[in-house]
Amino acid sequence: SFMLGSTFYDREETNLSAAGKGASTDLIPTLNASGEPTSVYSTISNHRMTGYFGRINYNYQNKYLLSVNARYDGASNLGKNNKWGFFPGISAGWHVDEEKFYSSSLKELLKLKLRVSYGVNGNISRLSDFTADGAYSVGAIYNGNAAIQLSTLANQDLKWERSKTFDIGTDLKLLKDKINIMIMHGDMVKNS
Repeated sequence: SFMLGSTFYDREETNLSAAGKGASTDLIPTLNASGEPTSVYSTISNHRMTGYFGRINYNYQNKYLLSVNARYDGASNLGKNNKWGFFPGISAGWHVDEEKFYSSSLKELLKLKLRVSYGVNGNISRLSDFTADGAYSVGAIYNGNAAIQLSTLANQDLKWERSKTFDIGTDLKLLKDKINIMIMHGDMVKNS
């Protein structure tokens, strides 16, 4: 069996706030009634992600299982040199109890499956919308004039955080599936 798909995510935010004081009356509820504006603040932000994914599953006589999957994702808040990331994964399983050498009386007591998997995951959860492009702060005063201040340096090499994992495991079913035991061992191979 196989599956193919794609995802698209688009978020756009616009925020505006303003305040004033010293209004001559409380009957006019708009800011233009205030005698003195005290603050104005606005932001515009957007974030887009798109991705393509696929999976192929293979099952041979319910003995040998293989699954291969992959994602190819792009995000607007990464550097222009690394907008896209490729994240593959593979897993295999072996139903030992389906082999001819595995006796039917033993199968009544214990079903046994061995499995192994390897995969790469991507993460950008802590990045703001414009981290790769740098950021500026406004509202500062320099030499008596309004100033724009560089607050975050641009980094066009900013890329996906990647973690690689490797797992091996055993599934045991005892006494005609009345007791199920799963034993897993996993390692983080590399985090970059």
